[in-house]
Amino acid sequence: MNRIVSFLFTAYGSFFVVFSFVAHGFVAPIYAFFCRDERWAYLRATYPFIKFGFFMTGIRINVEGLENLPKKGPYLLMSNHQSILDIPVIMTSIGYDLAIFAKKELAKVPILGRDIKKMDFFLIDRENPRKALKTMGHVKKKLADGRAVLMFCEGTRTA
Repeated sequence: MNRIVSFLFTAYGSFFVVFSFVAHGFVAPIYAFFCRDERWAYLRATYPFIKFGFFMTGIRINVEGLENLPKKGPYLLMSNHQSILDIPVIMTSIGYDLAIFAKKELAKVPILGRDIKKMDFFLIDRENPRKALKTMGHVKKKLADGRAVLMFCEGTRTA
């Protein structure tokens, strides 16, 4: 019985994740068309869909310690990466204009790849240290421009 309930909840949750993702894929470009700052428009169009998906799947997020983060200005946020939900949880909880590291392979994923490029995230080539070092130069520039950067120290999800 537990396997059936687990399967049904997984199917239900997956439906809302896919629905939110696809709906966002249509809404974000339209919203960006009417905004001056395309990157900002993509970020702001993403948050409501993430929050809707969390709400519909019963995921409740309790965040403590936000008062310790600077209100503005550059900072580097480092996190472990235990779940595929880490990124949406951090994005919506912090609410900053985060630049996030992503492996370059994600740029090929429909909708997600477009979003990563439009939101000006960092695509890192984990196979090529020289290209990865060049990306770190871009990170330095973003920090100098006052942007917050999110990095997952382990480089991939933990087991």
